[in-house]
Amino acid sequence: RVDSLSGPAVLPSECVDVRWTQRLLKRVQYRRLREDAVYNWRFLWREAPEQIAQGHVRQLVVTVHVPDGTPAGLFQGNLILSAQGKDLASLPVRLRVPGFGLATPEKRAGSYYRGRGKTDDQIRREMADIREHGGSVVIWHASIHYHKEKDGSITYDTDAIRDAVELQRGERIGPPFIIGTHPLTLARMLGIKVAMTPECAAEIAGSVEFRQAYAGALKALADLETEMGAGEFMYAWMDEVFGRGRYEVWEAIARLTREFSDNRIYITFHNRKQEMVDKIAPWVDLRCYHGHTLDSWQAEGHAWQELAGELAKDGDEAWNYYNIREIAVTSEWVRLCNGYWLWQSPISAHVPWTYYHFGGSAFDDLDSDTHDFAYAAPHPDKPEMVSTLEWECFREGYDDLRYLATLEQSLTAARKRAPRHKAVAAAGAVLAGCRDAAPQVPAMAEKLSARDYAQRRVEIANAIEALGKIGQN
Repeated sequence: RVDSLSGPAVLPSECVDVRWTQRLLKRVQYRRLREDAVYNWRFLWREAPEQIAQGHVRQLVVTVHVPDGTPAGLFQGNLILSAQGKDLASLPVRLRVPGFGLATPEKRAGSYYRGRGKTDDQIRREMADIREHGGSVVIWHASIHYHKEKDGSITYDTDAIRDAVELQRGERIGPPFIIGTHPLTLARMLGIKVAMTPECAAEIAGSVEFRQAYAGALKALADLETEMGAGEFMYAWMDEVFGRGRYEVWEAIARLTREFSDNRIYITFHNRKQEMVDKIAPWVDLRCYHGHTLDSWQAEGHAWQELAGELAKDGDEAWNYYNIREIAVTSEWVRLCNGYWLWQSPISAHVPWTYYHFGGSAFDDLDSDTHDFAYAAPHPDKPEMVSTLEWECFREGYDDLRYLATLEQSLTAARKRAPRHKAVAAAGAVLAGCRDAAPQVPAMAEKLSARDYAQRRVEIANAIEALGKIGQN
């Protein structure tokens, strides 16, 4: 426990979260068999373990929630280990609260999300948790539903989309809102035998009945978007279309979507084959790149400037999903993806798969054939979320991004007031020092130590405070 932290004010114990890290078996890679598993530190529990055997190691994560309006300065206290009402040991805790607020970066974080089968209360709790960890956008794919009436006409149900958008914006998530248009469901309903073939693509494109029904669906979505006034609806209908024969069918629907709607189109890119990228460019507006693919692409000798130029030429935006698909993707990698890596890249948002998805219990990766993905998971007995080391580093990375954005904004303002001031030059050097020559996630993780992250944070905070003092007596 941490009783309180004392300094210019008192931060009570209610502001301090102490959680115990649970070590569990996890598959080394998401497609591997149960037998190919190793122990991995992951879930963070407020409940203390019943006992810790002598000579054993347990990790602790201490999170301090600093209330708005807390005065700047140094706060100190003790982390106390006790058992059976007796204090056994303690460690000093020191927290520096800086004298400035953090900016909201233009770049964003979030995650893929599944809302099906959940109560509204559970969704609100999970949206609040995503927001608390820096998320401001999710890829939910709430979709339109089609009904074929007795007379053969098609009607549209947008209630699931309305509910999803309301639940997101209730916790300040979105816009944009990624909306599923479900064209293949509509095609099947109209008697088209759906297959990932050029022939099926041609049949969809040439069907007058499909065209009319799909145009009606997009109009229903446009009407809902206008009525709700929540912000942009962005359309999606298939995933990772550069393989398994999917592209021709996807493009046929993209052409119709362009014809009947001005809304932007979203798609995931799971490779960087340039001929495919060039082929899809006229039909896509937001590209969500597989993060591991971008690492491989850079390893081939490509640079961020090349991708930035391509996006500018095509008028597209790029997001990224860097999945925790294997043990090698550590919590440090997650921090980098939201922070220094995202900051240096032309990517505007990091939205990994997925907030959680598991078979059986979230806390046992070996109890089903489904590999468990989880940044957080519902507590088995309480209406709260159980976090992970990856999820806490997700927030820490977004905070890195906030510190960088604050320094950039402070530096821009200071250069206008006093361009030759020594604090301006020093702050510029700090910012330049945060750029990595090889901005690939594995390379950055190999280079940076825990001390480096802490030192960067201190240097950035000192530079911001020094810039704020320019012109003061």
